[in-house]
Amino acid sequence: MTTQLATPHLTATRVPTPPVLDGRLDELTWKRAKGSDAFTQKLPTPGDKPRYRTLVRVVYDDEAVYVGIDCEQTDDEIIARLTRRDRQVEADAVTVTLDTRGDGRSALEFEVNAAGVLSDALRFNDTELSREWDEIWDARTARTPHGWSAEFKIPLRILRFRDLPSQSFGLQVRRRVSMLQEVDEWTFIPRDAGGEVSRYGKLDGLSGLRPKGALELRPFVVGALRYSESEAEIRGAGVFPAGSAGLDLKWHPSQSLTLDATIFPDFGQVEADQVVLNLSNFEQFFPERRPFFLEGADNLATPFQLVYTRRLGRAPGMPAVRDDEETAGSSSPATVYAAAKLSGELAEGVSAFELLGVTAPVLVDVKRGDGSFASRVAEPLAAFKVLRLRKDFGPRASLGFMATAKSRFETPNVYPTVEATPGSRQTRVLCPKEQLVAHGARCFHDAYVAGVDGRWRSPGGEYVISGQAIASLVHDGPPRTLRDGTVISSGDIGPAVQARVAKEGGKHWTFDARYAGHGRKVDYNDVGYMQRQNLHAFTGSVAYRTLDPWWVTLETRTFVDVFERDTLDWLTQERMVVLGNYTRWANFWESWAAIHAKPSRYDDREVGDGTALERAALFGGELWVATDGRRLVNGEAWVMVQGIETGINVQGDGRLSLRLLPQLDLDLIPAFQYTRGEPRFVTTIGAGHVFGRLRAQSLGLTMRATYTFTPRLSLQAYAQAFLEAQSFDGFTLSKTRGPGQVARLAKLSPFGSPLDEDPDWEGGSINANVVLRWEYRLGSTLFLVYTHAQGDGRAPLGRRGAGFDFGWLGPRASEETLLAKLSYWWG
Repeated sequence: MTTQLATPHLTATRVPTPPVLDGRLDELTWKRAKGSDAFTQKLPTPGDKPRYRTLVRVVYDDEAVYVGIDCEQTDDEIIARLTRRDRQVEADAVTVTLDTRGDGRSALEFEVNAAGVLSDALRFNDTELSREWDEIWDARTARTPHGWSAEFKIPLRILRFRDLPSQSFGLQVRRRVSMLQEVDEWTFIPRDAGGEVSRYGKLDGLSGLRPKGALELRPFVVGALRYSESEAEIRGAGVFPAGSAGLDLKWHPSQSLTLDATIFPDFGQVEADQVVLNLSNFEQFFPERRPFFLEGADNLATPFQLVYTRRLGRAPGMPAVRDDEETAGSSSPATVYAAAKLSGELAEGVSAFELLGVTAPVLVDVKRGDGSFASRVAEPLAAFKVLRLRKDFGPRASLGFMATAKSRFETPNVYPTVEATPGSRQTRVLCPKEQLVAHGARCFHDAYVAGVDGRWRSPGGEYVISGQAIASLVHDGPPRTLRDGTVISSGDIGPAVQARVAKEGGKHWTFDARYAGHGRKVDYNDVGYMQRQNLHAFTGSVAYRTLDPWWVTLETRTFVDVFERDTLDWLTQERMVVLGNYTRWANFWESWAAIHAKPSRYDDREVGDGTALERAALFGGELWVATDGRRLVNGEAWVMVQGIETGINVQGDGRLSLRLLPQLDLDLIPAFQYTRGEPRFVTTIGAGHVFGRLRAQSLGLTMRATYTFTPRLSLQAYAQAFLEAQSFDGFTLSKTRGPGQVARLAKLSPFGSPLDEDPDWEGGSINANVVLRWEYRLGSTLFLVYTHAQGDGRAPLGRRGAGFDFGWLGPRASEETLLAKLSYWWG
């Protein structure tokens, strides 16, 4: 068991005059403040004395807390890398982390590197970290005769603390020496210890804290010019100017509560999603990139992902149209009219988080048979609601409640009508998702989810127990058939439970055991992210690690993982065993290698009607290698090879990073995938389901570049070229069909009849954007953005043979956008 070390203390000094924020610590204010140089090395040799002395002091006044850190460094080069704010790069840096509530669970983290680049993060649940948190604060750095120094100004208005005459904050200070790959801590936390925030030292001497500035406003204006070549061909006009204005607001109704709101937000500066070839039967998960929805994500962290903020403002699929119509545009992301978040403490130990959002209807233009145009609804006006409550029982236990809802507001007469049956005089309403409903009936449903969760960590921090139980309810809308054949109708309730027991601390041995059970009709995908229902999922992991340098290694982790996923009828979806090892070497390279085996299993989502296709057994291996990140040229590469009884699957990706100038970052990220021989679903005919041996391949190259003129002025470029193709041969037929039925590979019969539609296709895309970001004053920003979208087009393959058609990357119909966004922060 890890020994609990003595808690260090540092006294902050109140000053009548704040220090000048210039990175220099030569003022009398700093010289009179008490300091501490009691740092301990955490990496690469835990517990050793640091190579260089670090001295930290803290002063404060009625406006802010100021932290000064003096970093001696005489024999090794100081790595000062410029980049845009909140981007992690290899550089010397210092970090200040404050547990302002003193709860031992959450803390605010502030970092500045030796070049003056700021980064911040939020720590929650003691050990978890969210870099999406963003606030307005400042720091400066300066070179000194004996190294470098950093000076932080952390406004009281961004700190959430209790209203007490005097108080102490939890405090951690870390320093990174890049050339030595050394991390030094003021509060030394052994690497085999469980817990993070609960182990922090104390910042004492804080009295009479009264934050100012309860209201912050950030109005902004946006101007854009869009050109669409495809719409120009259809409509005869392809240039679309646009302009808008909006407001971001932050209000502190009390010292423990914060309201964030945005009206007509614009996210034109956000980088596009990477294009991927998804051969699974699950929805592709994309990370959130919009700042408003990134902040506060820690409040939504529960075992089940009940909130997937990409649902707010998503681009729905194309709506169904009548036989005499064709779509004349694309389905664009829903406009977010407004969103608001309320977070903070309602009482000591009781926290709350509420999210509300309203999105506009998504309309798609269609061209009628007579040449006229009309709009069709792809998604109606919608409101999203999230409520999270949590009661903490000290720093190591909590109980929580979460509820989510999505309500859609429809106008039934906006949907087209079609004949109920060919030649019939009766008509039905054609819903956007192709269902036919009676006149006046709804095409979309409302969705509700509620659940409770809990978490406990042992006093030593080594053991963790957590769990959650939820239920979902669907109201209104036509019945929906899920891919496993389950039908969900209005009024259906579905449960789900999850439990976890883990040993996270300890010098060598750790383990993790989890179970998740999803009922047949549970569905939280309207607001959250759920791959599937009707599932038992068991996961187990045992690992042996070494955390002290030994021989040519700095640390190692050798593990065995087991996975078992079955339907509620115990039809095996996945069964896998993984044996692997991670090593960080003495030359600061890293490697990860594993072998895995999967026996045959049954995929009841392959066809879409519940018919389960047998998937052949496979054996595979993976290897990942990363070079020394300190080098001007560094990178990483990953490859996986799987031998399948019926074929082969090979995937890989990598990263080549070039740091030719201190202010220039260039990353090249190639990726490829090739799979051949495994039977997959093609189509359904009267006699049964048709399968074919799939051959699929993709090739992509992503480029990211950042040129940083100053810590507050940067130019960022992103581009991705992507090619993909798939084809089938060796067609077979299975007469087995329907929920609960299994199409076994040995019983598939040859099929040689022609198909109505060619299942083979190829495609490609090029997406790019360039963003100039200038923070012309603290919290106020100008964005200039150029975006090129040469869509994810697909066409019949029309040829046989290997290779890609690079013609997809040549000139094609595209969409170009120029955008300017100016914001001004007042607070």
